[in-house]
Amino acid sequence: VDWLTLTIDAPTTGQMSYTIISSNGRTLANADISSNQTAIDMSQLSPAIYMLKVTNGNTAVRTFKIVKK
Repeated sequence: VDWLTLTIDAPTTGQMSYTIISSNGRTLANADISSNQTAIDMSQLSPAIYMLKVTNGNTAVRTFKIVKK
């Protein structure tokens, strides 16, 4: 998977952002979420397991496990 689509089911994205974290805890990418659907480029990442953490301000909203093959 080279592109991942993050869909937010909320009326507003406010100060939401995402962070991609490697299995060893290193932050690889982060960006603001500006709309209900955000395309995330994963093409530069090697096949591995990653965590996608979605936050609203300083509050964690949800964390997803992403397996790139």
